[in-house]
Amino acid sequence: MGTPDLTDERSLATIIYFLVSLVITLLGLVLIVFRPGPDSQSSTWAATGSALVAGGVASIGFGLLRYIDDANERKNRTRVENIRVELEQQFAAFRENLAAFAIDSAKSIRGTSNAKVRRVS
Repeated sequence: MGTPDLTDERSLATIIYFLVSLVITLLGLVLIVFRPGPDSQSSTWAATGSALVAGGVASIGFGLLRYIDDANERKNRTRVENIRVELEQQFAAFRENLAAFAIDSAKSIRGTSNAKVRRVS
């Protein structure tokens, strides 16, 4: 897949999204492990931390899928561009061959329409 192009806005947005999701996941883990506040609220902090971890993990998965999709899109865009260039080159060669054929045909028609050249008795 290669490294992302950080000048591409979508790649940069994907990386930022991934990093924010990672921070949310880590925050959830901190809340689960340390449970700040009195013991009466420890289950509330644990539940909040669990929700943050679940959301963060889901977001990380979404970010990875988006990164993979972007990489595939860049690869397909390059492939299509290469095919387009190849077709343009083939079309240019075809156009040159067609022009040469037209010139040769015109010469042939001029040559065969001239009675002296045909030497018809």
